[in-house]
Amino acid sequence: MRLKKALLALIVVAGCAGKDKVPVAPVVDSAAAPVSDSSHENQQLEAIEEQEAQGADGTPLDSSPIQETEDGPQSSEEPEPVTTLSLCEPIGKRWKYPKGDQRKEIRTLIKKTCRAMGVGAEDCRFFLNVVSIRESGYRPWVRHKLAGDVALALSSYIGTSQRYGWIVRWDPKARKQEDISKFEFKARGEEQNQYYKDPERWMFGLGLGGLNIPYHLIKFDRMAPPEILCDTVINIMVQVTIARNAVDRYGADNFAEIQAIYGGRKYFDRRGRSHPLSCTRGCPKNVDEGERRRARRGDASILKRCRGAGIDCLKKPQLGNKLRLRNMTKEERYRAAEKIRGAPLPPFDIPKDSELKPGVEG
Repeated sequence: MRLKKALLALIVVAGCAGKDKVPVAPVVDSAAAPVSDSSHENQQLEAIEEQEAQGADGTPLDSSPIQETEDGPQSSEEPEPVTTLSLCEPIGKRWKYPKGDQRKEIRTLIKKTCRAMGVGAEDCRFFLNVVSIRESGYRPWVRHKLAGDVALALSSYIGTSQRYGWIVRWDPKARKQEDISKFEFKARGEEQNQYYKDPERWMFGLGLGGLNIPYHLIKFDRMAPPEILCDTVINIMVQVTIARNAVDRYGADNFAEIQAIYGGRKYFDRRGRSHPLSCTRGCPKNVDEGERRRARRGDASILKRCRGAGIDCLKKPQLGNKLRLRNMTKEERYRAAEKIRGAPLPPFDIPKDSELKPGVEG
């Protein structure tokens, strides 16, 4: 891999000889990180890129040229109208990893979002150097889909349908074949998310944190198109909200326990209360050995990532108390995100079979 990169670098330099422009080395933003952080970050990104290049998730990198602009990666083909749908890479394609100044801008925006929410600089590094690098390689636009996640994606989509104003029926024969084109929708309640009737768009984890759409879109705006989760600011606001919920609702006492909740590792005590399935404060007594092994494996994985990033994930998190989404109206959330971002969110796209017009109100 490194030999290949070195050869490519020589070709680029040779091609630039005699031209006015000289290749500029990528800028790595190492602020708020230990000296070793940037090298560890680059090693992680190289491993992630190599894994995807080999088809680890079944989707090759998009081979078409990609221009890195202020509006985000755009294909060399005729561009579509800019809407929130444009925040995510097209289904079935891969946009390239951000480099240099573009990656620095993404990292800066993550830190700016943390500050606005009252998250301390050290604790922000969990979202910056552990979650966002591991889940997405700093790609806000990425759609995560692994072969093993299909059943989980379908289960979460159908199981949360009533949150978005629908009852979903699925013919048994179509269910057996996993044919999502055979879903039947019945409206429930006064409001329905019109984008929900396009199930293919909901079969992914989105953005920097790989957020499961049916579970986490509702934390920001249940009537919005799912692709708003590809916005850097909104994704980090939801990530912080998930961490706060793990502390407030489940009693998580450190980032390893927060990760347990985020990863679905929970257990119930004798009073029926739910807690993180983690052994960082001693393994739970009322779970079997298989669950303890699962907890230890999960703890070992996240703690290894934390050590590599120079973060103490066993200390009590300081997640701030500003911009608590559950205490804000939808309009207040969008205004806060716009203030952090310094620009408005693109308008919503028009849902299929809908009379709705583009706009943030959906």
